Amino acid sequence: MGDTVNPFRLYPASGSAAYDSARVVIKGSPQQTDRQKPTTLVSLGSPYLLNQVEGYSGSYLLAWSDFLATELAVARALAGGAPITGKLPITLSEDYPLGFGVQLGRR
Repeated sequence: MGDTVNPFRLYPASGSAAYDSARVVIKGSPQQTDRQKPTTLVSLGSPYLLNQVEGYSGSYLLAWSDFLATELAVARALAGGAPITGKLPITLSEDYPLGFGVQLGRR
């Protein structure tokens, strides 16, 4: 049995209604939130997407671009086929300061 992927595309010009729709996709039904089910929010562009999802408590992966090669690399990493490493070159919030990062998977 595989994991469920719910893609949702947002663009810099996306309005507040689009972000509200994304929150519904991310949060799921009232019985199934990111606190109850492992959830990963992936940004293929702006690192500031995380700041738009108030109260989000799942993991966040920043891939920086939406090229096909990047999308395939993200999919491979999320499936455990490649390590996930990195450090923020910016500050997103008090919880995610400059230099915050992870190293998961193979070394």
